[in-house]
Formats: sequence, C-alpha cells, structure tokens
Amino acid sequence: MPPRYPLPIPAGVGVAQLGASTAWNTTMPPTINFGLNRPYGYLWQSVAQTLPGNSNRPKVPVALDSGVDNAGAHSGSVNNSRYTCQLAGLYHVIGQLGMRSPAIVGTAEQTSQLDIVVNGITTHAMAPLRFDTGPANAGGTVQAATYIQLRVGDYAQLYALSYFDPITTFTDYRRSAMFVHWVST
Repeated sequence: MPPRYPLPIPAGVGVAQLGASTAWNTTMPPTINFGLNRPYGYLWQSVAQTLPGNSNRPKVPVALDSGVDNAGAHSGSVNNSRYTCQLAGLYHVIGQLGMRSPAIVGTAEQTSQLDIVVNGITTHAMAPLRFDTGPANAGGTVQAATYIQLRVGDYAQLYALSYFDPITTFTDYRRSAMFVHWVST
C-alpha cells in the first residue's frame, strides 16, 4: 500500500541572503509536496459481485475491493464501497459500473443504473445502463462523473440499481471502478 497523505518530499535551497533560505525551506516544501501529492483514490472491483434486483429495484453499494489510495481513505475489507474524505474540499468523482446480463429476448429495453452517492443518502450523478437483446453475459458498462464538495468524514460511493435478479458484475476491463481526486478547497 502506498504511503498515506501527506507524502514527504525532501526539498531545500541555499540562498546567500540571510533568512531567505530558512523562509523558503519552511514554506515551499509543504506547498510543493501538497501540489504533487493531492489526495486521490483509484478503486476497482477484482472479485465479481452478485447484485439483487426485483420489482422494488433496491440500490446496492458497489464493492471496490482493490485500489490505490494515497490518503488512507479506502479499505479493501471494511466498508469497501466507500472513499472517506480525509481533507475537506471539492473532489472530482468518476464512477464506472459493468454488469453481465442474462440472455435477453424480445424488444424490451431493460435498464439498470449507476449512482454516485454521498454518505449513502444524496445522489450527485446518475447514468442509466440499457441492455439490448442479446446473448447471456453480453452486459454493458456505464460511467458517470461529478464534482462533490466533501467534509472530513463524508464518503462517496457507487450504487447500482439492477434490473435483473440476479446480475453479476464484470472483473475485466469493464469492471466497476471509482476514481476520486481532490481539486480545491
């Protein structure tokens, strides 16, 4: 696992003017360090997840069991659907949902949905995933993106609303994934 935020980067300068090098060394390295190592997480699903679906169409958090996270904001085993904010600010969040469909016949346009949700309550973005007629496991992939203002302790999640019962997620390049990165205060 990569180091947690903030990541130290040695920096320094020697200036002939008295006090200038001290001022530089105390103010610039933390600023440069933060600019180069803003909090981010790229999380993905490496184990297929079976999602329930029925006439009530429950929203289910998407498990993200693998990833790279420089802020210590995600656990692959405890609440693995969450990216928990460690530094307040504006975040750019991109979510992807990939699901295998059963064999579909007829002309009905069955749809599922991807939601980007904060604290399990507020939906900030959604994208429908439409299934055409076709062979089993053809499935589909959909992406959604948004900017979200997060406070320390808030968490972003992907939720799936599945049409079929059950439906399984992909684990190849079409897998479910979430990319979260800090943009500004």
